[in-house]
Amino acid sequence: MSTLWKRAVATTTIALVAGFGITACSSGGGSAPDSTQSSAEQQKQADKKPMTAGDFAQRVSDAMAAAKTAHVTQSMSMQGNEVASTGDVMMDADPKNLRMHLNMSVGAQKFEMFLVEGTIYMNMGAMTQDKFVKISADDNNPVAAQMQSMLSQSSAATQLKNASAAMKDFRAAGAEKVDGADTTHYVLTLDTEKLLAAQGAQAAQAAQIGDTITYDMYIDGKDLVRRAVMNMGTAKTTIDYTKWGEPVTIEAPAADQLTEMPGI
Repeated sequence: MSTLWKRAVATTTIALVAGFGITACSSGGGSAPDSTQSSAEQQKQADKKPMTAGDFAQRVSDAMAAAKTAHVTQSMSMQGNEVASTGDVMMDADPKNLRMHLNMSVGAQKFEMFLVEGTIYMNMGAMTQDKFVKISADDNNPVAAQMQSMLSQSSAATQLKNASAAMKDFRAAGAEKVDGADTTHYVLTLDTEKLLAAQGAQAAQAAQIGDTITYDMYIDGKDLVRRAVMNMGTAKTTIDYTKWGEPVTIEAPAADQLTEMPGI
């Protein structure tokens, strides 16, 4: 596989699985919830108790399942490389039914990606004649194999379950505003080896990261993640979530926008 394709697939993987719940569980499709709230709903939120290590995963997953959609902005710094992405996601309980549209960059290289029902469409500029190559998990090539592995880990339910199993410490670190929203800052310390084992990763990777991984999660009054900051060794990833529950339409590129994948 070419270096360029490895970089593209790696960036897509980061976008899908770096944070808890970019691909949160959902009971299915449907319209986004009404943004207006009754006084009873507002009081219910005000009466919510602080999260604990025992209920954190379920509450966050349930909130994102109800919201169904979000806008995400992500940045990652790793060994001098800057990776960034921004776009929208439509969530589903089955990772194969997820829909996502992202504009991404790795340093000066920019590309655009759609994920629609288990198939990735990627535009890598001049390399793909400014059109999209279609990559299905069922294809017989290294890119498809890596994508299939990526999708298997992209459910927030799976990620949150893995995090809970690897939890070493969970604490509230005070109230903070994120993009104008009132949030509670929670700090999660995870055992690296346990987390990687749950994800099916090689134990040797733990030595590159360190004994623990720290997640700083900023949760609003609806139990929705507004910001997630992940520190894994020398790598730091920040993901901001906005526009929870707003209507989003994500469709695959038209047939005349597709081209054949360059040699891999």
